[in-house]
Amino acid sequence: MFRAEPSRWLWEVEPGPPSVPRWAENGVIKLIFSALRGAIASWCVMIDGTVRRVHRKAAGARKDRGPQAIGRSRRGLTTKTVALVDVLGQLIDFIPLPGQARELKKVEALIEGVRIEAFIADKAYDADWLVDKLLELNPGRKVVVPSKSNRKTSSDHDDEMYELRRRVEKFFGKVKEKRGIASRCDKTDSSCEALWHLAGTLEILNLVSTGPGYPPRFGRKS
Repeated sequence: MFRAEPSRWLWEVEPGPPSVPRWAENGVIKLIFSALRGAIASWCVMIDGTVRRVHRKAAGARKDRGPQAIGRSRRGLTTKTVALVDVLGQLIDFIPLPGQARELKKVEALIEGVRIEAFIADKAYDADWLVDKLLELNPGRKVVVPSKSNRKTSSDHDDEMYELRRRVEKFFGKVKEKRGIASRCDKTDSSCEALWHLAGTLEILNLVSTGPGYPPRFGRKS
């Protein structure tokens, strides 16, 4: 970005503060989010994905930037974001995918290194390897994932605890009120991810400033 003084010609400009795309590529926005995120501990996490339309101007990124998380499905050009959210409805981490990709494709990268007491997800994440991986990373912890209808042997899950999964839906509804997240208008994944990190940072700051208190572990709705 550049700024020009009224008394100077337009071509006599001075370099201004770094632009948001530059901060996105350098990882500055992600660093700010990670620093704030580390101050909030989570005992329970939930995961889900959301699909967004891609603006026609967002297609056509330079080939030297590599493939972008933009795919083609029945709805046209779409992108998918799989997010890991804590029990307070705060973003922990996320990963962008093309719109037609399965949500289980890169979930392992999200749960790697996450230490939790409980993991909640819907039927889309009913996979033996995922449950085994979670129990390997967090021995003795609780995995609440309903079984798919085509499973030969279904497993029981905690219905009361499963109700907490609505908070990841509330998170998506809240951040998608922002125009830049409701639909993708960025050509590169780095700029797109920066918006999600920025939205997550704002939600954490709102939580810290309002101080609503920690919700109970089970049962009560909020």
